[in-house]
Amino acid sequence: MQNPVNLQAINTEGDDVTPFFHTNTQVLYFSNNSRQGLGNLDIFKSIKSGNSWSEPEHMGYPLNSSYDDFHYTLSPGSAEALMASNRIGSTYLEKEKEACCHDIYVVETKFIELLALTFDDFTKAPLNGATVSLFKMSGERKSKMETKTNPDGNDFNFTPERKEIYIITAERDGYYPYRDTLYLDRPPLDDITSITKEIYMIPAEIDLEVLTFDDYTKAGLTGVNVELVEIDNKSKSIIADETNEVGNDFKFKIRGGRSYIIKGKKQGYEMDLDTIDQLPSDLRNLKSLRRELYLRPLIFAEFLPLTLYFDNDEPDQNSWATATKKSYLETWEGYYPRKQIFLDEFGKGMTQEMKFLANQRIEDFFEREVKSGGEAMKVFSDLLYEFLRQGNKLEIVLRGYTSPRAASDYNQNLSKRRISSVRNHFEQYKEGIFKPFMQEGKLVILEKPYGETKAKGDVSDKLNDVRNSIFGVPASLERRVEIIDVRQADDL
Repeated sequence: MQNPVNLQAINTEGDDVTPFFHTNTQVLYFSNNSRQGLGNLDIFKSIKSGNSWSEPEHMGYPLNSSYDDFHYTLSPGSAEALMASNRIGSTYLEKEKEACCHDIYVVETKFIELLALTFDDFTKAPLNGATVSLFKMSGERKSKMETKTNPDGNDFNFTPERKEIYIITAERDGYYPYRDTLYLDRPPLDDITSITKEIYMIPAEIDLEVLTFDDYTKAGLTGVNVELVEIDNKSKSIIADETNEVGNDFKFKIRGGRSYIIKGKKQGYEMDLDTIDQLPSDLRNLKSLRRELYLRPLIFAEFLPLTLYFDNDEPDQNSWATATKKSYLETWEGYYPRKQIFLDEFGKGMTQEMKFLANQRIEDFFEREVKSGGEAMKVFSDLLYEFLRQGNKLEIVLRGYTSPRAASDYNQNLSKRRISSVRNHFEQYKEGIFKPFMQEGKLVILEKPYGETKAKGDVSDKLNDVRNSIFGVPASLERRVEIIDVRQADDL
């Protein structure tokens, strides 16, 4: 044992007595009657750091009084302390000697500093954005004490009372609710002044990666629309609908206790889908999933967009009706033979050289656009029929246009009649081979009549300019119906 060494950083010319060193906190408590205080012996503290001591700090009122306060001794957890004092209230025998004698006093900490920290139970990383609540139990009831949300951090500070029982809960989107009990009324929590409670929250969601491929080349397929359908207790809802124009990867969050359908769609491809059977409610053993969709090119995709041209004011000239009984091929069979009439009417009054150039353009339009459109429609229809026979459900999107020669409202109706003639084509083609599919909802036709609203600004709309507004190629190019998309439909 070494000889005692004077602790000069603490001692004074007065009395420095009843030292107590609290190992857990590295704090020395002692009493002194010469430092500035409330009078007589007061309790001070000094914190040890290595071989150094902090400047002694007066412990303040009501721990100290104007009488003698000394022999301050803390419990191991710092929640309780014992001390001696002859302050008013101490036991005495004679009134005139009221402050003569020292009694033992107990000092208890009323509140505890509680630091709650939230973490992801999978990654063990700090989890920001949770809401933590603390409930004080009163008998069999619980009364809400405090609720805190920290959008930018994972720390939550509370000050519960000692020797009470609390329920602590945590909630966050994408995670299962957390609940635990804090027994501050029994060891080891009944003798502490601060607690750090780590809360590990189990994700209620996991990552789903979806990759899309061309089924023929097996290469990654961009521009696919992926739809994620969640099934919960037989109800279906679309929870994600995304298109990736630059890549073939998709990231989604899916929840435990649900089933899912994944659908991949792209113009010119058959839809592909995959399913995820009902996930377990506890996802701790299933951190992520991956699914691959392989989209098969549609056999008739090469025809799209398929443009079908019409003669001026056809079908049903001078009609304000929005529907017609004619089918597209009927109008086509009457339109293509009029090629010579268009050549003659447009070329009237032209020089031979100008007429040659104009006739060449009209000839090209009738052969490359009008004739080929009708022929392509027949092949397209046959391929479409074979595809429907395989059990597929399809949607066809039609857009109808007109040249600007007539009034706008008339042209709007005319574009509807042209769409109607294409619909009639599918109802009447080859003695109605498509009709059962249309009646059963297996072939759905979606219509978008634009009238003249999309016509180019340089197309003639003058009634007295018959050459250009009827027989000119720019005007003829506006009189059309486009099949812009054929896509697999579903029943959701």
